[in-house]
Amino acid sequence: MNLWKELNKAFNNYSDLPAITDPDGKCLCYGELLMLVKGLVKKISEVVPQGSRIAILNKHPFYDAVCILSAFAWGCTVIPMSMYTGEKRCKDIVDIACPQLLLTNIEPLPEIIADSAANNKTKILVYEELNPFKGWEPEPEYSTDPAMILFTSGTSGKPKGVMLSHTNILNNAEDVQHYFKVNSQDHMLILRPLCLVSAINAEFLVAMLNGARVSFYCDMFIPQRLLGFIYRMGCTVMTSTPTIFYQVIMCKSDISLPTLRKVGLSSEHAHPQIIQKLKGKFPTTEFYILYGLTEASPRVTYLPPEYFGDKLGCSGIPLRSVEVEIVDECGNEVRAYEMGEVTVKGPNIMMGYWQDLEQTAKKIRNGWLYTGDLGYMDEDGFLYVVGRKDDMIIRAGTNIYPQEIENALLQSKYIKEVVAWGEPDPRYGQRICIGVVPEKNTEMTNINVMSICREYLHPNQYPDEICIVEALQRNATGKLVRKKLLRKDDFQV
Repeated sequence: MNLWKELNKAFNNYSDLPAITDPDGKCLCYGELLMLVKGLVKKISEVVPQGSRIAILNKHPFYDAVCILSAFAWGCTVIPMSMYTGEKRCKDIVDIACPQLLLTNIEPLPEIIADSAANNKTKILVYEELNPFKGWEPEPEYSTDPAMILFTSGTSGKPKGVMLSHTNILNNAEDVQHYFKVNSQDHMLILRPLCLVSAINAEFLVAMLNGARVSFYCDMFIPQRLLGFIYRMGCTVMTSTPTIFYQVIMCKSDISLPTLRKVGLSSEHAHPQIIQKLKGKFPTTEFYILYGLTEASPRVTYLPPEYFGDKLGCSGIPLRSVEVEIVDECGNEVRAYEMGEVTVKGPNIMMGYWQDLEQTAKKIRNGWLYTGDLGYMDEDGFLYVVGRKDDMIIRAGTNIYPQEIENALLQSKYIKEVVAWGEPDPRYGQRICIGVVPEKNTEMTNINVMSICREYLHPNQYPDEICIVEALQRNATGKLVRKKLLRKDDFQV
């Protein structure tokens, strides 16, 4: 399998159809996009040979998209980066991956990134504009090198580079297409930067392979502005986090979205309040709950829209070429409804971590990816993910799952957001701490919160410490960061 071979075929099949919206709002057709790709490949070919590692960092995801496609067309390994994740993270990626080329239209580059490139002998190709090129066909040789190295958004230590092959990406894209069924009449909106596995693989590449149009939303997130953008552009499919959609449905806007036919919800748990409000506000839209991780390219399971709102807390069924098992500490498969670690097997599982055989061996055992997520399967084969294995709180010998606490408390109409975590405790091993964001215009004290806890939690889940805060700390992908929430001072109060 070769990504560019499949993409080139799609570009020629859909040459006259709309492909992508540029930063000025102009829509390029697939034929025009192909010419831009060939023009940039011509420049790249003059700087580095095929098989090189190319890091990509641009001002706008449109340019990232063209650069990614061009690197594939020249038979190179793509290393996408984004200023959205911070200069320090980009610098760390260059230090770890040591790319032969950094392709960018940011000038001047931040000093720490430029210095890192110089120290690692990474060439820098700064292009001011994209120019079409005709009459030349790049012919990449098939390589066993990774098609892509994506860096995980770990909350501590240096990021790990996940190596994904052409086969990993194409198989997962085909599985996503099997349930999402994007077509050449669709207009896909992408909200997240293309350094994230969901945005690049399960959204952008799925759209490109199936002739859909792609637009990027890069404005400041204001719910009314996002709704207006979707309405004006006539977007039909998108994937986002439940947090984003929670803010959308809570805003006082009467904008309807008649064109929006499919939405994927990923990266975090969607609690019942969000689900019910989404069904009410967007009655004609199909919603899919999605679960995956970078190491799985990324999709593992999906919940079909007919179960949306019925199987609360469910992450869905495995994709057609993916196997999922729940195992105990010894690696033995457990029974239905028994808690254990989620393991995954299939053609979507990564090649391994970049230059880290030890971590790769820990993560992949006998062909199974050990995700580090805790969950269970019901008797019908539906997966329920309850949290991270390393987030589990062990209090007085009892396993307590932070996400179960969070999901229960989010049933209260007085709580907007909540996070739970454990801290060392000399008596019980760990004590339970929670951070609570009250709903707007809600006065709340620790006594109020404790009353809510008694209503929704089991006694062994009652918190030992309560922090009422204005906002919770999240990483660049929007996920809650528990590892850093070890003291009250870590919250934004």
